[in-house]
Amino acid sequence: MVVDEEAEPTLQAILCDFNMNLDIKCITDRKIRAINLIVVLASRREIHSPMEGLLDVTPFLKLEEIPLILERTQCIYCVGDEMLPYKDRMRTFSRVSHIMDYVEKVHLKHRPAGGKFVCHHPDCKPLGNFLRDLNEFKNHVQKVHGVKLRK
Repeated sequence: MVVDEEAEPTLQAILCDFNMNLDIKCITDRKIRAINLIVVLASRREIHSPMEGLLDVTPFLKLEEIPLILERTQCIYCVGDEMLPYKDRMRTFSRVSHIMDYVEKVHLKHRPAGGKFVCHHPDCKPLGNFLRDLNEFKNHVQKVHGVKLRK
């Protein structure tokens, strides 16, 4: 079906025509044309700009925008989560104990026992799972990124 560029004005003309002096065949033809034009109009694809409809238009972070040494109350997992908006990635907790509780309850709770760990900081993430266990992960996070996690 070829999309008629004049579908909208023609449809508008048909829908706004309240002429009652038509025979039944003309009324039926007008209804069929209106339905066909509605189908054509509904099948058009609307093109949105990439930024349209986004609540947070903060651009994604570049690696150099996240410091290697974090504040003591920042979450190493959230800092590396590229799906979060900038403010959520860089948020800080009010106390060191709160960040420790948060990491344990949110990020480490559902992690299977054993296995290697990945540091989620953007500078370390490309290195993969180079940390052999939880203790090595916590030591790395404290020594390299300045965030102490509960032992």
